[in-house]
Amino acid sequence: MATTMVDQIATDFVLKVYETKALAEEGNDLNALYVFNNGRDGDTADELVSNGGQFINGTDTSGTSSKLTDTAARFGTRLVGKTVKNTTDSTEATITGRDSKTVLSLSADIMASGESYHIEDPGFYYTFQKYFYRFESTDPVIGFIVDWDDGEDNSPEKANRQTIMLDSPAFYAVVSHTYTTHGNHFPMVRTINPEGFYSKWYVPFDAAAAGLNSIETQTLSTGQNDFSKVSLDNSAQPRIPSFGPANMPPVGVLKLDRNKVYSCIDNDIFSNITNPVAYAFVERESGTELAVDDLLEVVWEDTEGNLQTSSIAGTSDKSDLAAKHTIGTVGSVYVKRILSLKIKILTEGNAAGTLAADERIKIYAMATAAVAGNCNVTSDPIVSMVSLGNPYLSLDRPGFSITADGSQSQTRCSNVSLNKYIFDEGKLLGAAADGTAGLAYGPGHPEQVSDIIGASLGTNNYTQSDSFKKLYYTLSPNASALAHGAGQFIDSTTARIFDEERLIKLQVIDSSASTRTDSSRYFGSGADSGSNFAEDVDGSEVEIDVDDGTNFNVGDTISRSATVDATTHEQMYISAIDTNTLTVVRQYNSSVADSDISSGDDIFTLNDNGQLGDSCTHSFIEHWETSGYADNIVRPTSLHSRGLLMYATTIGDAGTGALKWRSVDQDYRFNTRVTTGGNNNTGEVGLIFGGVTDGDSGQSNGTELSAEVTATTVNSPQNYLLMCRTDKFNKVHLRMNNSFTSQAESNAVNAVQNTTVGSIDPSREKVKLFLWYTARTSPTASTYAWKPLAFEDGTSIRTFTSGDLEMNSLMKTGSITFDMPQDWVKVKSENLTWDNANRPLSDEDGASGTDDPAAKWTEQMYGLMLGISVGSDSSLDKYKCVSVQTYNNSHSQPVTVIDPHHKSINDIGVTQNLSYIRKGSYINITDRLGRSELRKIGAAGGSIKFGGIELSANYSTQKKLINIYQREGTPVYYDIQRAGRSGEYIRFFGVITQMSEDYPVGMQHPKFGVTMQVTHVCEYNSSGAWIGKGLRSLGGELIDETAFTS
Repeated sequence: MATTMVDQIATDFVLKVYETKALAEEGNDLNALYVFNNGRDGDTADELVSNGGQFINGTDTSGTSSKLTDTAARFGTRLVGKTVKNTTDSTEATITGRDSKTVLSLSADIMASGESYHIEDPGFYYTFQKYFYRFESTDPVIGFIVDWDDGEDNSPEKANRQTIMLDSPAFYAVVSHTYTTHGNHFPMVRTINPEGFYSKWYVPFDAAAAGLNSIETQTLSTGQNDFSKVSLDNSAQPRIPSFGPANMPPVGVLKLDRNKVYSCIDNDIFSNITNPVAYAFVERESGTELAVDDLLEVVWEDTEGNLQTSSIAGTSDKSDLAAKHTIGTVGSVYVKRILSLKIKILTEGNAAGTLAADERIKIYAMATAAVAGNCNVTSDPIVSMVSLGNPYLSLDRPGFSITADGSQSQTRCSNVSLNKYIFDEGKLLGAAADGTAGLAYGPGHPEQVSDIIGASLGTNNYTQSDSFKKLYYTLSPNASALAHGAGQFIDSTTARIFDEERLIKLQVIDSSASTRTDSSRYFGSGADSGSNFAEDVDGSEVEIDVDDGTNFNVGDTISRSATVDATTHEQMYISAIDTNTLTVVRQYNSSVADSDISSGDDIFTLNDNGQLGDSCTHSFIEHWETSGYADNIVRPTSLHSRGLLMYATTIGDAGTGALKWRSVDQDYRFNTRVTTGGNNNTGEVGLIFGGVTDGDSGQSNGTELSAEVTATTVNSPQNYLLMCRTDKFNKVHLRMNNSFTSQAESNAVNAVQNTTVGSIDPSREKVKLFLWYTARTSPTASTYAWKPLAFEDGTSIRTFTSGDLEMNSLMKTGSITFDMPQDWVKVKSENLTWDNANRPLSDEDGASGTDDPAAKWTEQMYGLMLGISVGSDSSLDKYKCVSVQTYNNSHSQPVTVIDPHHKSINDIGVTQNLSYIRKGSYINITDRLGRSELRKIGAAGGSIKFGGIELSANYSTQKKLINIYQREGTPVYYDIQRAGRSGEYIRFFGVITQMSEDYPVGMQHPKFGVTMQVTHVCEYNSSGAWIGKGLRSLGGELIDETAFTS
């Protein structure tokens, strides 16, 4: 017999659960939370109160105007204000009144006779929520005693018991309780009569199966007995429910051991390549072509786990690349990871056998093949770089790695533990094996409270059991689809790559799936979608072709049968839609596998009719989902969240004309280093904005950037990014994956190369940002408008090139940050004054579409608008934003990746004495007789001091540069040849912390003095070979320093 609302009412129950104290005092059964089945009409009883039982659906039996009539229903007054959804035609109305137990008044006429409905979120039952419990007795009593069954056991010493004493004899009592443990709870209740006698313990009928050994070792049958103090409830028509509150999701807390890290060796790149090898190449701008053997020592691990040390050659001619420039052997030995890199020749120069001051040895990865003729230094990913300004790298070098720690993450329920951790390292891992764009974030609705890092429901790729992860990053000045960060610039003045930001995120998974007694999701019916399978589908295929993808939405569950039975028909969850291709999770909801789907089979969309269970296992992460985590879900409002991300650009040429809006409702989940699948007319899949531009006049492909009319004007935006959230935020991370390249594409020395920002031409690349937020037009006004907001732009770079107009936004990955406005308010699009003539813009789509703020921003949220102005001669297609994330939360942490290269100042003329002090760290151990023992425990740092004279012709190449290095904190190095010991040198690495200037009277030349704080030093001989172990402090050798080889 089918379950109806009559079955769900806690009829004749002596213990009932209510959402408010007033409803509990009233005691109407129709307003109590539901059980699954009360057994009153002969059905098998299920007395469980759980989240999965809180649903109301049925069929209208009358068709009365603005009414919902269902003769099988039992409506309570608590439903007033809730929403009724007509599931036949997808219309909605608000319940304005309860006429009777079978009739509700509605705000609109949406129901016709025979149409189906469900009531959205009629109530929920969760842990950590206070509910009111009504205890009833057939006789007057002066007290109740309840064991809530959430202690260690039911024994008097370990149970969680509560005594409720009444002022006078009564037939009921109301008390509140909050469950903080997950799973099934079997309450035990006893009464105290007016004479002070205690009754037996009355417990739900299935409590015996759960175990009552702590208070009763005898075997009990249901009903009364004359040998035990415990009485089991009637199993056919129960009166005492069991409680199974749903799990509150865990909380991810991410901590980092540092917020700045030096670019090191990114071995994750090798995992994206089949049978990888690595090769070294030096890009030379001038001088003799580099050709030297034994230039670089590489300690590395092969895919078999063997530790190897290789000495490889260096070249600046791609056509000369061969096996001697390679680690790994084509066809047999492949690279798993590189452990350390060390330049073997430290002499500075641009001869055939030496490196120039700011040249870099770049280590590239590629699929196994002969390097000659197959390598591509423009598109092969860079794994690491070393230079004379950073001659040694090692995975264990302090400051070159980050430990991401999730151990402070927490579960909510005390009997639930964390068992999985998912780290998003900010490396844009969302790329499929074939190199195409792939999902990095999967939709989690309606089961979870937010998206899922790594993949969609049930198919996580990045989970781990350890609560920590050690992370390495590398900066890359070329545009590679396989690199985890590319298109970064080298400053022509400092010869260093600009700092880049990465956003690390954490999501945790708890063990509540093993303790829940409720299902995660329920389906009540299936409806023909109107689409059919367009291919035969085997049991493992997850990308399924259909004949019409417009009939589906992300989050739908489909089957080839209208019969909702997970044991006989497979259910599939749609995680992504690309035209007529559905990406699905197979065997969803623990359903059986279906390996016999044929092209032409019908596809049915399953409907849960508003019935959700106990499913929240993943912690919350920020998302841009508009409704999936807020609408039509049976959950506490504290777990509801919304986001809205939209991009608009001007349709007309040269930044004029109406706006074209686009919801970034799926592309934000790609978070991928690869953007594919688009063209001039459709834009690039996986981009928030930027990339290829539309080839047709007066049109926009949805992602492209539009530019100003004139090249020299960058005064007002032509492109807009709308960001809305239910909570305030003031940190927005823009993940850029620009396709600017700083790599040579010619074999010849002196080729035209984009190696510096100067050659990128900042006088041409002009981008400015603007920011607005939603505020009242005045403190007392009831009208709202966009208000300008001051902010710090972390995506801009500063160069010292003469043509730089300081309009360099979106040139790198970074954050937009600002002080939280006190007058920031939640609004809907319709509440704002929009004006296309006066910026920021209009909320109507100039392309006559419905994908605009007017249609999408219909709920109260905090709004932030980023305006983007671009010069008309800028390289519009080179700018690519692949992710936008806010991070005012505990699960996200930004980290700055710094180039470890030190700029050579050996060309600076020094005319004053150079001085420094070497110093060790010692401990003095003195005995009682005053005798001392000195033990060296380390080495100290220090500083050097030197100076020069400013000559009339060398200001821009001498003193001006020193001034810039001091002002910017640029790491530098300086070489000194030892006197009296021909051919030995010491190289000082550090930062210029002080600079003094002296302007004497008369005709004397100005002087300057420099103090350089030394971070480390190295020594080498006339052949460029190292003297000593390697890098060390100014005070001497480090003690017990670790290394991968002795």
